[in-house]
Amino acid sequence: MGDVPLAQLLAGGAWFTSLVVLWWMLATDRLVTGAAHRRELAYRDKLEDKQEQTITVQREQIDKLSVVGEAFVRIMTAVEALGAKAKR
Repeated sequence: MGDVPLAQLLAGGAWFTSLVVLWWMLATDRLVTGAAHRRELAYRDKLEDKQEQTITVQREQIDKLSVVGEAFVRIMTAVEALGAKAKR
């Protein structure tokens, strides 16, 4: 132990501690690698695309339903008018 200077022991301990801290940060997602970050961004982009497609489909469905609703109202109005004429 007398052959190794104290500065070298401390430097080696600091290096080991840095590796342990780095491992801990990676293991607990406090630090993210570039590859993991790119995967997360790609996943988010897929979700955004799917959401845009869903919104488009919903808008088309709403448009179709509004046309059907208007036709239904016209038909019911005509049926009521026919029923009123039949009662006279």
